[in-house]
Amino acid sequence: MADARLLQDKVYRQLKDKINGGELSHGQIYSETKLASELGVSRTPMKDALRRLSQDRFIDIIPSKGFKLHEMTEDDIWNTYQTRMAIEGFCALHLAQNKNTLEGKKALKNMKRSIRDMQESIENGETRENVLEDDMRFHEILVHFSQNRELIDLYESYNHRLNAIAMESFEKENRQSDALTEHEAIYNAIVDASEDPDMNAYQAVRSHMEASRDIALNLL
Repeated sequence: MADARLLQDKVYRQLKDKINGGELSHGQIYSETKLASELGVSRTPMKDALRRLSQDRFIDIIPSKGFKLHEMTEDDIWNTYQTRMAIEGFCALHLAQNKNTLEGKKALKNMKRSIRDMQESIENGETRENVLEDDMRFHEILVHFSQNRELIDLYESYNHRLNAIAMESFEKENRQSDALTEHEAIYNAIVDASEDPDMNAYQAVRSHMEASRDIALNLL
């Protein structure tokens, strides 16, 4: 039983890497049998892995045909940003309350570095992928500072959605520079928080999420 679980986890990770790596295309129907053959596994671990991917909204299973990559819906976008606001809003307040600790200072230093890296990527005309990498690093540092495994796991389970939404939103004129400004506002709100932080850090996160959400909704 343990071996079967390990194999299912392996197949799940392999397929998720293919999706995140852009090896699978939107709109195309993929054969469960063919992919199982390519990965050298039986259909049972493949079915289990696909079921998990469907639950995580990576794919949509099409009975008797196979599966295709999940297309973001309006509900997906609302749910994603409500969840992000809850997670990252809390994490911003938590960091504001602990900004003077050794770990807090380290997190803020790394967030500042990610802001600088994102600015340089934008100014140097780097690809959207490179700018997105800098963008996502800022959020990862904020969430991981919480050291709350459940929050971190929930955040990471949304990463594929976040990447897809952000990549599309970065096509909008000035969105990259606006996102950078919003990151700076979050950072400054945390740094400037008093010993008994008010809601400025949370509000800065909320403004960032709402701006990103509204762009994503308009792109549907």
